[in-house]
Order: sequence, then C-alpha cells, then structure tokens
Amino acid sequence: TCYYWLHVHAQNQDVIHIESPSTEQFVLGQFINEWNQQFNSLGFPSQLLLSKGWTIWVNGHQYNGSLDSVPLAAHNLITIAFNSPNVKPDTTYNWNGL
Repeated sequence: TCYYWLHVHAQNQDVIHIESPSTEQFVLGQFINEWNQQFNSLGFPSQLLLSKGWTIWVNGHQYNGSLDSVPLAAHNLITIAFNSPNVKPDTTYNWNGL
C-alpha cells in the first residue's frame, strides 16, 4: 500500500487533496507528474504534458505562469483550458465540508 500526499478521492475526483506531514508549497506540476507516472491507466490526458496552449485561472483570475507552476492551496479554484478560448473560469464551488 502506498499513500500519496497529493491525491483525489472517488467521490470528488475534481478536488485535489493535500495531506502532507510537511508544510511545503505544492504545485499542479507535482500532481500531474504523479498522475502520469503512477496512474496513467486511469485516463491521463497527454495534453497535460504540453507547455503551450493552456489558459489558466486561479480563483477566477488569469494565471500567467506555466501549468506546472500553478500553486495548490486549500480551496483554490483552478480552471485550466487547452486551446479553448471561450472557457469561463470557476468562481464558486460547493466544498461540502472539505
């Protein structure tokens, strides 16, 4: 059995959970690498490995860094779109106690 500090649960796969014994700053690139290397069979989209074509928002504000550098923090709403110019970023989410 292996436990990953960055993971999702079956009931809310659109939420990345951070459960770490350290207080380090995690980034989306760490989760993407973990997913690609360990859980590729669960439907890893190969576009996540591309460095261009992404539009990224964090909490409704456009993020100008790379996909790999998006900061993960409690209750951050991250919207990513690949070559999709008409996407509106998420600004609300029902956390249901998370």
